[in-house]
Amino acid sequence: IAHVLCGAWPQRKKQKQSMQSCILFLLSRSRLVVFSCCSHTIMSKRSDSSTPSPSAPKSKRRHDDEPSAEVAAARPSRDQDWKLFNDPIHGPIEIHPLLVKIIDTPQFQRLRDIKQLGTVHYVYYGATHSRFEHSIGTCYLAGKLIKKLKKKQPELGIDDEDVLCVQIAGLCHDLGHGPYSHLYQDDFLPRTTKWKHEDCSLKMFDHLMKENNMKTLFQEYGLGETHIEIIKVQIGPRAGDRTADDNHKRETECQEKLGSKKFLLDIVANKKNGVDVDKWDYIARDSYYLGLSSSLDHRRIIKMIRVIHGELCVRDKGMSSLYEMYSTRNSLHQKAYKHKTTRIVALMIAKAMNLVDDIVCVAGVEGAEGTKMSEATRDMFAFTNLTDHILHQILFHVSDDSRLRESKELLQRIKHRDLYRFVGELNPALSKKVRNKDTSQIVESFIQGLDGVEADDVLIDRVVFDYGYNGSGRENPLENMKIYKKDSPNTSTGITPDQVSTMLPQSFKKEEKFRFYCKRDDCLEAVKRYAIL
Repeated sequence: IAHVLCGAWPQRKKQKQSMQSCILFLLSRSRLVVFSCCSHTIMSKRSDSSTPSPSAPKSKRRHDDEPSAEVAAARPSRDQDWKLFNDPIHGPIEIHPLLVKIIDTPQFQRLRDIKQLGTVHYVYYGATHSRFEHSIGTCYLAGKLIKKLKKKQPELGIDDEDVLCVQIAGLCHDLGHGPYSHLYQDDFLPRTTKWKHEDCSLKMFDHLMKENNMKTLFQEYGLGETHIEIIKVQIGPRAGDRTADDNHKRETECQEKLGSKKFLLDIVANKKNGVDVDKWDYIARDSYYLGLSSSLDHRRIIKMIRVIHGELCVRDKGMSSLYEMYSTRNSLHQKAYKHKTTRIVALMIAKAMNLVDDIVCVAGVEGAEGTKMSEATRDMFAFTNLTDHILHQILFHVSDDSRLRESKELLQRIKHRDLYRFVGELNPALSKKVRNKDTSQIVESFIQGLDGVEADDVLIDRVVFDYGYNGSGRENPLENMKIYKKDSPNTSTGITPDQVSTMLPQSFKKEEKFRFYCKRDDCLEAVKRYAIL
């Protein structure tokens, strides 16, 4: 190094290469930055305020998710605060220090103990991945999309705070899921309740912020109350906003604050057409763990998305990829999410939990009495402890209560694969037997002609298949998606009929089915004959 500083750079090629390697090694150990190695090697300390030579070559970023030089200079952290995660779907991904702090909280770590696909692993035994993985994957894709927009469209004015807000929303959008994911919401809680996991995600996010004193850390990265409110709107409706008008009013207020950046609200959860990073991650991740092939390429979709007049738009040639996204999602619901065996195990677990709701309680605040599983959504301390492990608590709970014995028997039946028997299914649109009837009326009409069969011996499960979109009521979800052409990248238009393939479905309406199960083997044949299934 002394020779170099004195201008005595070796002339021979081998000596030069040897000296260069030695210098780079020593500099990396002493945390110095090399601005030029081709001429006389100008060097400076990271903490030095001196400006590098204008002739110094700019180093290229190897990955889109690596921090930019501006971010590195402004952030109150060192390089080692960024963490490298090896994701099975997206490969090595670097996580921002603030996101790492959120991940390293009990409220987020809880997601490790909640299966992403609920009871699907009883059919596809490889599907044991958790909400923890999916949340980090969604965070990564959200960052990838917004960083691409920031780079390709600088006129949008996307700053580092916007990038962080979108990534945090992607990371925390599923904090409110209960045991076995949608089982808790759809099967365990009463069907009359309006509670959704998005409600609890917001409450859990507030709880996470308060218990871990995150506001101070957020402020260090330039995120204030307005940014936190924007994050919440991206996650979902506010807990307590039970009407569509309340949610619309709150979202409108947030859009006014964002102005031309209102498109940020559609990256994690797109309520207009369902095209969002949450869907891209779970389709890719679930297909991988289910062992099912998926040709959906979310990376291609990301490259074709632009913002025009404050809306996310896609290239005209990318429409086929979006239709494929909806088709793949529907296929996953048909084959896995709502498989007949998946559903019956879910219904048996839900009944086992309901039987002991006021017997097996969840620990909440230290020193307080246990909380019912159905009421844990009101106490975030209790909800933090409510995971898939609740089944083990039921099995090992000690009590003489007959409901606990019945609950344990149900769980033991699942362990021994002694499940309710599938009888058949009917489509209410095609069958008069179930058209315009609720499940109780259908059961009554079934048992009237059967001797020795009671209402409790027959179980009916209503399942709905759709394309993941409940927006304006239009059949085709992509009617709300704007497109642009290569020769006019700043002009967006709607989809015209001539741009839609004739091979696509002619109807995108929901499909409803009633599935029939028999709890007793001795009455299975009788139910089958009577039902003519």
